[in-house]
Amino acid sequence: MKKVFVLAISLSVLGSTKIFAQSSILSKASSAVSAAKTASSLGISPTALAKQLVESSLKSKLGLTSSQTPSVTSAVTSYLTKKESIASLAKTNPTSYATKQSSLFDGLKTKLGSILSKDQVSKFTALKAATPSTSSSPLTALFY
Repeated sequence: MKKVFVLAISLSVLGSTKIFAQSSILSKASSAVSAAKTASSLGISPTALAKQLVESSLKSKLGLTSSQTPSVTSAVTSYLTKKESIASLAKTNPTSYATKQSSLFDGLKTKLGSILSKDQVSKFTALKAATPSTSSSPLTALFY
């Protein structure tokens, strides 16, 4: 009898863990859909958005030097242009969008890693809000 009871409890816990994991993935995917902010959705070009983000936020928050600023602007422009190309997936295939956006963002971090100091890269990653809905920052366009 104890074995049956323990087995039933174990199956219940495992089942709820699997359901929680699936709901977590769906939650992340729907966050990606609601936060798929692209330059065109904001009414400007990726180049203009990148320049605005770097000049108004990243430059001061990361302490960019005058020699780093153009390189960071170029990296962010490239990232935003690529993100623009997958934007339609945010509505049609949120899971695919989340995967591709994550890959693009990893590429941006790698590129920034060759431009910025380790301290600046740490500051950059610390700017990301836990979820897009908890951030009113214009940097949300970069992170989600």
